[in-house]
Amino acid sequence: MHIAHEEFRFIDDPAQRVLCGRILQRTQSMFGLLVATCDYSYRAASRRAEVDPRSLDELRSVPTLGVVARIAAAIGLEAGSAVAALASSAGEQIDGVALRLEAAEADLDDDAPALERVSSALHANAQHPTELALAHLITARAFVARGEFEAADTAVELAFEFGLAESDHALAGQLAEAMHYESFLGTPWQGGRASRAVESSCAARLLSLMKHAPRSERSSVASQRLRCWQLAERLLAEHGPGKGSIEALRVELDKVIEHGSGGRALAWAASIAAITALRLRARRMAEGGDDGETAMSPSTRVLSLIVAAELALEEGLRLGASAERSAVLARATRVALCEWSTRFALNEIDPNSMDEADLEELVRACLRFPAAKLSPMIAAITRAKEVNFV
Repeated sequence: MHIAHEEFRFIDDPAQRVLCGRILQRTQSMFGLLVATCDYSYRAASRRAEVDPRSLDELRSVPTLGVVARIAAAIGLEAGSAVAALASSAGEQIDGVALRLEAAEADLDDDAPALERVSSALHANAQHPTELALAHLITARAFVARGEFEAADTAVELAFEFGLAESDHALAGQLAEAMHYESFLGTPWQGGRASRAVESSCAARLLSLMKHAPRSERSSVASQRLRCWQLAERLLAEHGPGKGSIEALRVELDKVIEHGSGGRALAWAASIAAITALRLRARRMAEGGDDGETAMSPSTRVLSLIVAAELALEEGLRLGASAERSAVLARATRVALCEWSTRFALNEIDPNSMDEADLEELVRACLRFPAAKLSPMIAAITRAKEVNFV
C-alpha cells in the first residue's frame, strides 16, 4: 500500500514529513521483500517477523524500531543497517555491477571491512531474494577474512535459503573457493592444528555446486591463489610431508618472487605457504616427529618454507607501493597471528618474556581478528602482561 507523504500532516517541517513517509514506504517494501522470500506467503512472512501485515498496511506514523528490527532480522539484516537504509536519500542509487566488482576485488585483498560495506549496500537496497542471497554470501566471505568460520557457515546457509541468481554464480564461485580453502588452513589463532576438511560444511557444499556453474575467466591472481591452495590442501592431507609436495609449494612462491610480482600475488602465495608450513610444523611436533634439522629432513624443508614466506611478506610490506599494501598487510597479519599461536601451542613462548614490539604486533592482529581475543593465548598474555586487547 502506498502511503503519501501528506499522511504526516501533523508534522510541521516539510522535510521531516517527507522523511517519515519515506521510512514508512520503505518499511512496507522491506516487508514485501520478506514476503517474496517466503514464497509470497503473507502468513509465513507475518509469522517469521512477528508482524501483523494488516497493521503495517494501516500505519499512518513511523513504525517503531521494534517492528523495523523484526522485519530486518527476518531477512538477515541488522537493525542498524535497516534503519540507515530506510532513512537514506531517495535519490541514492546503487550500481549493482560495480558493487559485485568491488566484492571480487575485496576478496582478492582479503579485506573484511570492504566486503562488509558491499554486503550492507546490497542488503539495504535488495529488491529480490537473490540479492539478499548474494549479500549474505559476501558477509560470509568477510567472516572468513576475520577467521570466524562458524559465523561464515551461518551466513552461507542464509544464502542457500534465499537462492543465488545464475548471473551471480561466477562471483559466488570465487567467494566459495576462498571460504573453503581458508577454512581448510584453519583459524589463525588456533595454532595447534589446521581445521579438518569438513565436506559437509556450507562452504564446501557451495563450492561443489559452483564447480558446475558457468564461470568467467579467472584473473592471474585468482588462478595462482587457487594453485597454492590446492597444493596446501594436498600437503596437509598427506600423512607425512613429502619432499615433492613441499617443493611444489616452494616453487609457486619462488615464481612470484622471481617475477617481481608484488601485491596480491605475493600476499597469497607467501601467506598460504607460511600457514601451511606452520600447520605442518605443529602437527609433526605434536606427533613426536621432530627428525632434527639435517639438510634434507622434512623439518628443515618446513622451516625453510616458513622463513622464505615470511621474508617475502616483509619485503612486500617494505617495498610495495601503497596501492599494493592492503592484501600484503592483511595476509602478513594473518601469518603473524598463526605463528604466535603455533609457538604458544608448542610451549615455545613465555608470555612474561614478551617485549613491547611483540605485544604491539599482537594487539594489531587482534584489531583485524577480534575473535582472537577470546583465545587461550591472548588470555595468558593478558594475565602475564596486563595488556589491553579490547
